[in-house]
Amino acid sequence: MAEFLAACAAALLRLAGYDIVRNGTELRDNLTGNAVAVTSACDGNGLLVSAAGAITWLKARSSALRPLALFAVEVTGAILAFNLVRILVLFLSIGAPRVMFLLHLYVAPLLSTVLIAGFALSARMLRPEDLVRSPVLWFAVALAGAAVWYQIDDLVTCAVAVPLSNALLWFIPGDLTRAITCAEPAAMVVTSAALSPHPAAALTAAFHPADFTLATPLIAASLVFRRRTTAIVRGAVISLLLFSLAMTAGAITASHDEAMAAGASMLVTDEFIRPYHPPPLFLLALLKAIQNVLVHFNLFILPLFLAGLMRVPATSTTVASAAGSRTRQSGQNRRRARR
Repeated sequence: MAEFLAACAAALLRLAGYDIVRNGTELRDNLTGNAVAVTSACDGNGLLVSAAGAITWLKARSSALRPLALFAVEVTGAILAFNLVRILVLFLSIGAPRVMFLLHLYVAPLLSTVLIAGFALSARMLRPEDLVRSPVLWFAVALAGAAVWYQIDDLVTCAVAVPLSNALLWFIPGDLTRAITCAEPAAMVVTSAALSPHPAAALTAAFHPADFTLATPLIAASLVFRRRTTAIVRGAVISLLLFSLAMTAGAITASHDEAMAAGASMLVTDEFIRPYHPPPLFLLALLKAIQNVLVHFNLFILPLFLAGLMRVPATSTTVASAAGSRTRQSGQNRRRARR
């Protein structure tokens, strides 16, 4: 998928007059020497899996869905087109690092969530107005929330989600991952891995806690439209817990990746010195898959769930109950008539 998108982007850029060299998934401008690579962040696979998960969930919750064969083709085409545009825009903004950073880390993921929401609404044959009272207002709240959140995301994430994630790490078996720290100049995962016990210098892994709370503006916009305070509080608590679970899994995988890359052989703390044995590759891959599932669920599915899209509308139950009541009533009337 990544190479296909890179090939399509290279062809379009050449048609536009750019001198492009493609090396696998990398697109390099011969004039400037700058390059972008189509990675797992924009290859479309995450969106395809998330859309399939959302539609499967909806299928299990309600029978009122569009025929899936043609819809699957439409979804796949829309995702490929979305990611192709994303790659082209990133390439064109390569000379403006701040704009590229904003587009890559914030704008594209949030628009991806809106795209998944559109697929889910279309699958349920609903309009945005059927989900929230004012879609324009929802989008405005999400946009305003994003403008505020991405100024304070590191600070708030480190103050709220990181301590909960560290508490979860304390309960999870294993001596490698010690804690997530937000100390300056950058956050990191502190491990007990060391190349040798004397002198003991613990390895640290680069880490970005705010990556795991990226969906906060969308979740806030969805919760604003909940009418009951208990639903808002419950949604906020569930979101925080899921953010922290994903962060915990990310810290563990980052620790093992760093220890294995550095060739660490010992785990050294104030309490013990013991050999470090990397986990089997399939277990590490399984943990990374769980982490990816949590991250994609939190970004693409959780805002829809909190907005109420993933629930069966109360009207279906009411209509079914009313139909059953009418059937029972007509049966009773027929029996009285026979008497």
